[in-house]
Amino acid sequence: MQNSPKFYNYVPDICLVVSIILVFGLSTLMPQTTMFPQYMRMIGWVILSAAVILLLLAFSSLKHHRTSINPIDKPTQLVTRGVYRFSRNPLYLAYVLVAFGCALASGSWVALFVPVTYFVIIDRLIIPIEEQQMERAFDAAYAHYSRKVRRWL
Repeated sequence: MQNSPKFYNYVPDICLVVSIILVFGLSTLMPQTTMFPQYMRMIGWVILSAAVILLLLAFSSLKHHRTSINPIDKPTQLVTRGVYRFSRNPLYLAYVLVAFGCALASGSWVALFVPVTYFVIIDRLIIPIEEQQMERAFDAAYAHYSRKVRRWL
């Protein structure tokens, strides 16, 4: 583990919390944008539930392989089983799905901009840093895994 945490370590979590607050805040502050029918809101709750399950599966897989979930820790294991067979970033996928599910559940079309923004931040700023760490730690094994498994899905 490094001595001083890097700011990017907190960005995904901060963005997720801010996203949830923004999603429901927008629908409250701008009720005229709340237009989704009830069935779409229910789909949002289903997506949110599925995202929580994905999150738990990803955490469980990391714990099972005794590797850290903290992106600033040096990776100790290249996890390629479980949900990591389908996505190199199932935790971030779950985070984005949480934001998207909340946006649908809020009923506000404006709230849909929040998960899109969150996705771009994670995809363009956070994941590339983590991928560099994985490449340094696992070299050819990570390169092979990257060719075989997509970044998101």
